[in-house]
Order: sequence, then structure tokens, then C-alpha cells
Amino acid sequence: MNIPEKPKSTPRFDPNSRPPRKSLAAWTLLLPALLLLGVIWQASREPEIGPAKNSAEQSPATNPRNAPTKPQPAKRAASRAVKRVFFVPDDEGELRRREVSESESAAEKASSSQEEDDAISADRALRLMLKAAPGDFPSGTRLVDQKTERPKTPLQRIAVRSNMDRCLATVNLSKQFENPDFWQGSTRTISTIYAIVNTVSKTVGSECDETKVQLLIEGKPASTLGEFDASDPIEPDMSLVAKN
Repeated sequence: MNIPEKPKSTPRFDPNSRPPRKSLAAWTLLLPALLLLGVIWQASREPEIGPAKNSAEQSPATNPRNAPTKPQPAKRAASRAVKRVFFVPDDEGELRRREVSESESAAEKASSSQEEDDAISADRALRLMLKAAPGDFPSGTRLVDQKTERPKTPLQRIAVRSNMDRCLATVNLSKQFENPDFWQGSTRTISTIYAIVNTVSKTVGSECDETKVQLLIEGKPASTLGEFDASDPIEPDMSLVAKN
């Protein structure tokens, strides 16, 4: 006797039922590995940070710190125009006034004393004079040095028995200046000597009530130049300067 088979029943869907939970052990192992891979990937995308190994890696355009700096122009010391006045002989035995403007450092001017400033001014004026009229002085004449001395205190004025501020300037010239062949004729002798004396007196005279000039030859007082006795200090004579 055949027993009929029971039809298989189809499982019914229960909306309130939940799917079976997966094991958390696999996620616990997988999550740290994913985080590590993410960090490695992010690091591979960032540019390398650090100092350039050579100039080719970082150009001035990409790194402003490496750009060459422009050289700053040197600061020029403040200066002022200084007028140098000197005298030169002419063909008629008179003295002609000449002026030359030069630039002088203001710092140098401020750091020098009045006596040093007078010496510098007279020195420059005499050198300009010799350069402007070389034929009016013995050939080869050079200025060795020039100094100006003056009483600095009332006691020094009492010592010389005078209330005047007297200045004594010395002009030291090379041995060529006493060449006897040059000192021929009183007119030439007078104009040559007083070109020097008046030039020095004009330079330092504004600070002195009276100025005398002692001519030296290689450090020793000059003797007789032609018919002129130049052994003692010489007073200036501005009457020899031409009026026009």
C-alpha cells in the first residue's frame, strides 16, 4: 500500500525576524589593516617636506628665500662745496685772484679742529696755485707741507704781549724753489713770493687778526731769494692784487 508523501511546506517570511549576525572577530582584524593602508596612501600623495638637496630642486621662483637679493647702493657721505681762493702772478707784476670749487666731506670737516682745517685749506690752495701757474714758480717746485699756529688761550696772548689773535703760517717748499736762476728781477721776485703769502693769508685770515708766513726750504727758513730777504716771517700785501 502506497502511502502518499506529504507536500513540502514553504517557509513563511516573518517581517519581524532578523538576519543572523556575522562574527565580529573578522571585522576586528580587518579594520586596523584598512586604517594602515589609508595612512600609507595619504602619505604617498603629499610632497616631501625638507631642505632642498641642491639648487635644481628648488629654484628662486618656487622658493623666495633662495632668490638673489639686489645689492643695495652704497650710501654716499654728505659733502659740501668748498671754494678755494689763491693768487697767481701776471705779466704786469700784479696778482690775479683765482677760485676753484671742490667737494669736501661733511664728516671730515666736523672731525677736524680749526687749526687742522686751516692747514688742509691752505695746503689745497697752494697746490692748486702751483698747478695753475707752473711757469710762475721755479721749475720742479713742490709743496712739502703747510702748518698754521695761533695762540689758543688768553694766557698765550699775554705771553706774546698782544690782545690780537696772531697766526703764524709756515710753508715748506722743496729745494727747487731756491734755484737762483729763477730769481731775476725785483718784479718777478715780489709777485712770486706774495702769491704764496697772500694765498695762505687769505685762507686762514678770517680766523686771525694778523697772519705772517714763514717760507721754509726743506724744513729750514729760506734765506735771500734774488734781492728779497725771506728769512723772517712775511706779512701779506693785498695791494698787489689786481682790482679787476
